[in-house]
Parts: sequence; structure tokens; C-alpha cells
Amino acid sequence: MKNTGLLERASNMANETDVKMHRILVVDDESSISELISTSLRFVGFDVRTAANGAQALSMAEEFKPHAMVLDVMLPDLDGFEVCKMIRNEGVDTGVLFLTAKDGMEDKVKGLTLGGDDYMTKPYRSKDLYYKIVRAIGLSRDEALTSETETQEYATPLKALAAGDLEFEREMLEVMLKSFPEDFEKLELAMLAKDLPAIKAVAHRMKSSVALAGEKNLTELLNQLESSDYSIEQASDYSSAILLERDKLISRIEKQIEGLN
Repeated sequence: MKNTGLLERASNMANETDVKMHRILVVDDESSISELISTSLRFVGFDVRTAANGAQALSMAEEFKPHAMVLDVMLPDLDGFEVCKMIRNEGVDTGVLFLTAKDGMEDKVKGLTLGGDDYMTKPYRSKDLYYKIVRAIGLSRDEALTSETETQEYATPLKALAAGDLEFEREMLEVMLKSFPEDFEKLELAMLAKDLPAIKAVAHRMKSSVALAGEKNLTELLNQLESSDYSIEQASDYSSAILLERDKLISRIEKQIEGLN
């Protein structure tokens, strides 16, 4: 099979799926960066708008109602951290992906603590950005990653997306291997705090990457946990079942990486 770039494959898949129905707001004061990001996201089918500062971002978030926001930290008025804090205080659950030159660990911790879903540093790779946006939105496999017909030809949806690009597949698995333990830890802490919104938020973030890994049963548990109106006791039962899969999931990802070496 001929190897094609991620953007070309994603664009082909977008023609058969609902990616184009999802709205992305790109916030960056450097027009060249904003245009580059916007062009690549429009190419795969997203509906994209841009803002050049924090005030515009807040206004656009209210007007455009994006499913996800690609947010720079260093803006000329309000910084990205403040923008994220303000929309979270308003109860807005838009996926927030920080994309910034600030690469300090304290900045990453601050961004995620304020309600960011993920944190990337510049320079970045388009395929990583696409993956993390899909993850922040919480798209299902069928919505954003591949059609059912294509998936049947491969062991996992990730293999369908990679389409023979072993380097890309390995990189994606390594991202999962790093992010899944963090997600499970957040879920466990939310359970201990009996914080139902936090439990649902973790389920929302996890489900797309779990589906990408081909974990159908775990994906269904996460979907149920996020979408149903459970009591904290019922949600905790679901969360416990999900946590029981932690070591098995990590082991399966490690074996998939080994199989590519």
C-alpha cells in the first residue's frame, strides 16, 4: 500500500466522516503561525476561525462555540492561561490545547491545572497537533479517525490511520504510553475526591485515544461514564472497572511498540 502523509489520509477520511462538523478556534498573535495551523486543519475538514489576542478569543469562544481551542500562552493582552481560566469559570467545556513556546514544566503544570486538556510546545509536528485535537474534542473512532470499512482491514484503528507508516504508528503508541498513566492517575484522584464532573472530564479526554488503540470494551465503559447521568457511587463503580484495565492496557501498548521494532 502506498504511504501517504497524515494530512492527506486525514483529508480522505474527513470526506466520509463528521470531522468537518467540528469547530476549532486558533488563538495566536503571530499571523504566520495562525495561518499555518488554520490551513492544515481546514485541509483535513475542520471548520476553523482565528483570534489574535485574549479578548478576541473570549469573544469568539462565545460566538463561534468551538469544540476545541488551540491556544497560545504569550498573547498581547490576556495570556492564554487567563483565557483558559476565564472560560472554565464560565462553565465552558471546550477542549483546550495549549500550543506555545513556553516549555517549562511549571508552565505545563499551570496550563493543565487551570483546565487545559493538553499542552504542546513549538516547534510542533502537524500529525501530533491533529492527534491531540482529536483527543481534546473526544471524537469517536468513526467520527474522526477512520471509516468502519477501512478499520476492518486492520487490527486497530491506529493501524488504519497509519496505513503502513510504521514510524508514525510507533510515535502515536509512544504518546499513548506516556499519556495513559497520567489519565488513569487523574481518574483515580477524581474518584477519591468524589468529583463527578472531573471523572466525566477524564473519560471525555481518554475515550478517543483508547478507541484509536482498538480497546472496544474500555471505550464503551468510557462512553457510558461520560454520557450517562450517574450518581457518584455508580460513576465510581464504572471508574473502578476502568482502572482494573490499567495494567493490561499499558502492557498491550508496550507489546505493540515492541512489535514495530
